[in-house]
Amino acid sequence: MSTLGVEEQRVNVVVDVISPSEQWAGLGDAYQVNAGRAGQRAVQVLRRSNRFAAVSAGLTPGERVIVYLSDRVAPGVRVEAK
Repeated sequence: MSTLGVEEQRVNVVVDVISPSEQWAGLGDAYQVNAGRAGQRAVQVLRRSNRFAAVSAGLTPGERVIVYLSDRVAPGVRVEAK
């Protein structure tokens, strides 16, 4: 929890920067990155019930899925887990 009472999750990330070094020379250790953009991907659903679905292709364990899509969500739109 942050000092404002917001639930946060932090993970270590290793990034391979491909832009010219002049653009990132000032970066250092312990920078914060906020990420969360929607993307569209085909998945293969093996079977499903009212609460669960077994996906056999298209996802890796631990990936998050938008279950109830609204008209405000499109590829590239920033999303936040609730």
